[in-house]
Amino acid sequence: MTTVTGTDEAMHPTGEDRAWSESYYFNFVDPKTRVGMFTRMGFRPGNGWADALHAVYLGGSRVAFTYGRRDIGQDLSAYDGDLKVGNLALACEDPFRRWTVSYEGPAQDIPDGAILMTRAKLRPEGWHTPAHLSMQVDIDALTEPHFAAKGAHGHFEQSLRATGRLAIGGEEIAFDGFGVRDKSWGPRNWSGSSSGSSGAASTG
Repeated sequence: MTTVTGTDEAMHPTGEDRAWSESYYFNFVDPKTRVGMFTRMGFRPGNGWADALHAVYLGGSRVAFTYGRRDIGQDLSAYDGDLKVGNLALACEDPFRRWTVSYEGPAQDIPDGAILMTRAKLRPEGWHTPAHLSMQVDIDALTEPHFAAKGAHGHFEQSLRATGRLAIGGEEIAFDGFGVRDKSWGPRNWSGSSSGSSGAASTG
């Protein structure tokens, strides 16, 4: 059973376009602790999978990095109450008002996140330390959703406050920060000239 009742908070009909994507983003920074988060969960029924990126900034150049993937079916409405990919879970407690983001599982504890710009096979030995990350984030919207587009292809954003705790490598940190969430749905072809295009990449 799903608690989502806001139409655009829930999944949308995908149609026939194989490049369809429905994505959730949650981002924040706490200026006091310097903890920040970039979280994205995306569903691509045309490819048959959903993936989740959860990156936590721990002050300075240190980053905890995680990634997961799961197989999915064509009917995305089946996942309205099941927004879980790998060890990351999203839950809508009150549409356009309150969400929770939680992670419990392995992470790469990276002392200098700039190394992620280097191809994996070229990274030096010991570029990260395997760690366990536990994180709970309560997301409270500060503004009404601002829609850049609605209908079959849509996108909205909201300002937010994020509070919670994380534990990694024997450290525990409480945070209280501010940021932005957004949701988008529609065809997304990253090699095309625009997000809604299925054509060849533009030149120039």
